[in-house]
Amino acid sequence: MRTYWLQNALIKSPTRLYYFLLLFIASLSPCAAHAQSVSVNINLTDKPLSAFIQSIELQTDFKFFYEQQQVDVQQHITVNVQNVSINAALEQALKNTNITYTISEKRILLIQKQNSTSLQSDKMVEIKGQVTDKSGIPVIGANILVKGSNLGCITDIDGNYSLKVPAKSTIVVSYIGYTTQEVTLKGNNFQRIIMEEDSKMLDDVVVVGYGTVKKRDLTGSVSSVKGDDLSLNGVSSIGHALEGKAAGLYIRQNSAQPGGGLDILVRGAGSVNASNDPLYIVDGFPIAKLDQASGGDAKMDPGTQGILNFLNPNDVESIEVLKDASATSIYGARAANGVVIITTKRGKEGKARISYSYNYSFQKYTDNYDLLSLQEWMIEKNNTTWEHWLWTNNVSPWGNRTLEEAQANPVNGIDYSRPYQDSDIKNAGPGTDWLGLITRDGQIHEHNINLQGGSESTQYMVSFNYYNHQGIVKNSGMTRYTAKANIDQKFLNIFKAGLNLTLTRIDNDNTQLGSGKFENSGIIRSAIQMGPNIQAYDKETDTYPINPLLGQQPNPYSLLNNTDKGRTDRLLGNIFIEATPLSGLTLRVNAGLDHANIDRKTYQPRSTLNGKNLNGVAYIYNTANNQYLMEATATYQRTFNDIHNVNLLAGTSYEKFNYDASELGNNNFITDAFLWNNMDAGTGTKITKSTSTENKMMSYFFRAGYILKNRYLLTATLRADGASVFAKNNKWGYFPSVAAGWTLSEEDFMKNINWLSNLKLRLSWGQTGNADISTNAFASYGAQGSWINSEYKTISGVMKSRLENPDLKWETTTEWNLGLDFGFLKSRITGSVELYQRVISDLLNYKPLNSYQEVKQIMANVGKTQSRGVEITLNSRNIITNNFFWETSLTYTKYEDRWKERTPDWKPNVYEKEKDPIRAIYARRADHIMQIGEKAPAAQPDLRPGQIVIKDLDGYVRDENGNPKVDQNGRFMLLGHADGTIDEADTQLIGTQDPGWMASMTNTFKP
Repeated sequence: MRTYWLQNALIKSPTRLYYFLLLFIASLSPCAAHAQSVSVNINLTDKPLSAFIQSIELQTDFKFFYEQQQVDVQQHITVNVQNVSINAALEQALKNTNITYTISEKRILLIQKQNSTSLQSDKMVEIKGQVTDKSGIPVIGANILVKGSNLGCITDIDGNYSLKVPAKSTIVVSYIGYTTQEVTLKGNNFQRIIMEEDSKMLDDVVVVGYGTVKKRDLTGSVSSVKGDDLSLNGVSSIGHALEGKAAGLYIRQNSAQPGGGLDILVRGAGSVNASNDPLYIVDGFPIAKLDQASGGDAKMDPGTQGILNFLNPNDVESIEVLKDASATSIYGARAANGVVIITTKRGKEGKARISYSYNYSFQKYTDNYDLLSLQEWMIEKNNTTWEHWLWTNNVSPWGNRTLEEAQANPVNGIDYSRPYQDSDIKNAGPGTDWLGLITRDGQIHEHNINLQGGSESTQYMVSFNYYNHQGIVKNSGMTRYTAKANIDQKFLNIFKAGLNLTLTRIDNDNTQLGSGKFENSGIIRSAIQMGPNIQAYDKETDTYPINPLLGQQPNPYSLLNNTDKGRTDRLLGNIFIEATPLSGLTLRVNAGLDHANIDRKTYQPRSTLNGKNLNGVAYIYNTANNQYLMEATATYQRTFNDIHNVNLLAGTSYEKFNYDASELGNNNFITDAFLWNNMDAGTGTKITKSTSTENKMMSYFFRAGYILKNRYLLTATLRADGASVFAKNNKWGYFPSVAAGWTLSEEDFMKNINWLSNLKLRLSWGQTGNADISTNAFASYGAQGSWINSEYKTISGVMKSRLENPDLKWETTTEWNLGLDFGFLKSRITGSVELYQRVISDLLNYKPLNSYQEVKQIMANVGKTQSRGVEITLNSRNIITNNFFWETSLTYTKYEDRWKERTPDWKPNVYEKEKDPIRAIYARRADHIMQIGEKAPAAQPDLRPGQIVIKDLDGYVRDENGNPKVDQNGRFMLLGHADGTIDEADTQLIGTQDPGWMASMTNTFKP
């Protein structure tokens, strides 16, 4: 099969909806006119034709196509032209060759010259047809060429073509991002040709900060995932679909509510008190993280919400994860934990195309706790009470008394009494199935509709999404309505304007989940701690019984009577305008708004434990979050002397953050019927709270990229951020980075290795910041009840609540990254290996003050942490045919977060070390279970059979009075060997809460 080659093309073609706008359809004459208007400078003497092709592509937006078997691009030519049109350059380059050309828009098709007499001798017939993709969408501007000739045409706006060709000839169909096809004419002469996507052309372009770059030219560590490669069935957030898709990305759900929040960590979590969340950029806008207000009532904790819940996953075109400091430093103060860039789908030239999809998912609760039935529970109750009586009475093997002695003289004179007789157990029913009462089968319904189309100057994409998730726990659910519009408009030849708009409404039905205990227990914890002998509801008394052993814990069945409604209305929109006044120079202004209103209303009726105690409890929470963005950038790209490629970026941005919140609460209502709709009807403790903050950030950023001979790469970045949250001495932070790359596979000594497609070595260093210190670092005052007057009433007073630290500065992450990208067997096998080390210094933490201070702590920069890791990615395209595609992706990640430097006044426990893991797990080590007849160890003389023997590993250095001694730093000293006592000295580091390693394997099959 012959292959058409696209030389050095800039491509981004996802599997169903292409990222680039389709090439504009036009006749050959206007295409030629456009080629005449573009000037090039070429100076080649006795150089291969491929060098000429590369020079044209570097200086212009034109791309070359040619059939490898017909066009010899290694033949030498001589071209010396200055400031001439592409047509003139082509004429001079090809004048002494057997090659001619055709120009269609920005595509140049090279073909072999054909002897005209041979064509005249053949009978000519007219052929007609249509070229579409697998979805039936017309492919506009596809090349139709008669094999072995220069006869050809391109498809029109409907994908149709018409051409006179020799009878019984074969036509060759090609288009960017698709596999070239050869089609033999049939009798009816009408051919509907379905194009297959060329997988090796995918992913050639990735989105980076304030621009795009060819993947081969990357010097930083970036993972790219295409939207069409993600499994979106039933997911509320695109974050769920990212699991296992990118090395170095750790995703875990932190809330069981439908739409619950995700911890998405890029290369671990090295910050201790500041946030470890990455920065999320959606269509150029850095979005805010929004959660429902929880207020001061821990019994009604709504959990967290996924930061990307507002976005319809079906709208996502691509996701780039910027991981190392070289890639992220362009975002400066908020990029210490990585950057996730999300690009949504845009319009395409052509007739309006509408698509609709429906998804239904069914969820069943299979990870059940293995709870006892009532009969089993009664038997175990008998067993445990008997064993407890034997233990208390020191009956062998737990003591030295016989059973007869204990029965004759029981401790405290209490004889054993069996709670349940055999007849009671036999006649017992199934008991209360607490988990069954509060759970159900979950369901997800999703409708998605998408409209795309446009003309040469205007393209649009409009989508609507309805998502409804009924959770497995009763009363839990999430409903989302999303409308999105992306519009692009070209005008006056040099201008382009665009609009990105997302409107979302999310309705949450919350139920009481979480890890709270006792009176704050969630519904699951309460259910598994309730015995099957307890009634769920007592009809005679119209009450919900509670567990007599846990009198403060609510009846889980009663918690279903709580009402907890949340609503989030969000508008994310930005407009931009671009101008290209000069070749290679692009000026862009972008302005946007992220506006959100979050309301939450809760009511606990008298049928619940807390509602009964307070005669009904109602809360209303209102939150308004507004984030404004204005930024301007200038980008200049140019190639000098065919070997020097320069890419320069300069920009500035201004952001403002407004946050307003209020809380209203009351209790002691005369009836539950009002819910929260008549707050003044409560005669209990009224709660009225409000808060408001405003912060600003001003930034300047610069990036310079240089490529020499397509193989030596250098990128340097600098960002300066000024933030209002910091005090006067450190308003500004500066974050530089530098990265270098060497594409070894482009070297002459490597080009003869046929099985090697790509080999690139990368090294980078950079710094990023973290400014997440809540509102600000200034001194502040608050009002609260301060004293009781002569009438025994609390009087509100104003007092200092926070001290200012004028020297507080940015938390800074310094990172080294070494990367190796590789490709084998014509890129059938590709991958990368990353090694990194990052140090986070000037940690934002609270420093304790002396107890006599009015405020007991102050925010300060104290301590350092260190992270090291390795990431491996391996992709293989196993089978590629016209009817079947199979690809496998493997990822492996291992990282370690440790302390590097503690605070000067750190007072460790005796078992803590200065460089322990950040999220360390300490415990005493178990040796074995003491057996019957075994002598109790000296360190645990009172141990009885069945109890755990703890290892005696260490002990305190003690003075003559037996008191532990301390060193010059005031820290306890250890012996280094057993001392016959089990105490804190025997506690050791046994692990960390972080994963030891992470790996994933994904297989993709496509017909």
